[in-house]
Amino acid sequence: MKRVIALRYYQSKNDMLLNIAVHYGLRYTEYENQMLFFIRKEIADDRTAYFFGDLLCCIFGTTYSHQKYSYPEESPDYEVGIYDILFAFIDCIRNKTDEKHYKEQLRKVFRQMNVDMNENLPAIHLLKDNTYTLTPTESYCSSYDVKQRTANWKLSGNTQKEQSVRGKNRRATYRNFKWENLYESCSLYRDFVEGEIETTESIYLLARNLCGVEKGKQKFLEIMNSEENSDKHYRFINWKEILMAIIKDNVPVAKCESCEYCDLCSHADNMLSTAKPKKCEVRVLKKEKYVPIETAY
Repeated sequence: MKRVIALRYYQSKNDMLLNIAVHYGLRYTEYENQMLFFIRKEIADDRTAYFFGDLLCCIFGTTYSHQKYSYPEESPDYEVGIYDILFAFIDCIRNKTDEKHYKEQLRKVFRQMNVDMNENLPAIHLLKDNTYTLTPTESYCSSYDVKQRTANWKLSGNTQKEQSVRGKNRRATYRNFKWENLYESCSLYRDFVEGEIETTESIYLLARNLCGVEKGKQKFLEIMNSEENSDKHYRFINWKEILMAIIKDNVPVAKCESCEYCDLCSHADNMLSTAKPKKCEVRVLKKEKYVPIETAY
């Protein structure tokens, strides 16, 4: 199910909280002295939801609100991705810790949270029902109690439906890639090259996807350090470390449905398959347009 994480909002820290939200692209809805974060992906269990809530508490220096909220029927103004929270937490810890030892601090924090690790990041599993979890569990009866245990069967077979950025040998998924094709077919990438992007969450999405291309990491850093992006606030995030984490931990490529340009351009499943479709992939060149039934009649 989709989750809402509610944190305390301190009026005295108004500017500080807003600056953090803008810098990391973790936009929230302010409601009755609370910060409401609407999580974009569906989360399988409370433990995983609280994990991302704990990361947000650390980033914003606040605590949980006592009230709980259900996800609204209509789409909220802002939604937050789970990997956006994770990458923001990495940079936050790095800024609070000695640069040479921040990875050790990261591992220490995640060990205290008792989560399984892939390299330096927690292992986030995509289950068969398209929900995300730190530990796949199932319910079982013990006497008169219903308890939870690890469900390895949920991870068997084709559970990772999203394409990963790298294979087992660390090679990029897309090779012999033509950047001019991506420039022509992807509005998000084109705006990144021209320095027109203002929101950090869009840059996170680009970072995840470009790591799936051969020499994509170098291309991302080249554009980030270009003159067109010289005045952007998100340049001060340590993107080199985040890109390394994406590659080492095999973070999935983000789909176009998570992009703010989703309804404005023609695309396939993700920006890479749009620019370079594989043999088994279909690229939608033109979206279907619908008219009222009276007009059609």
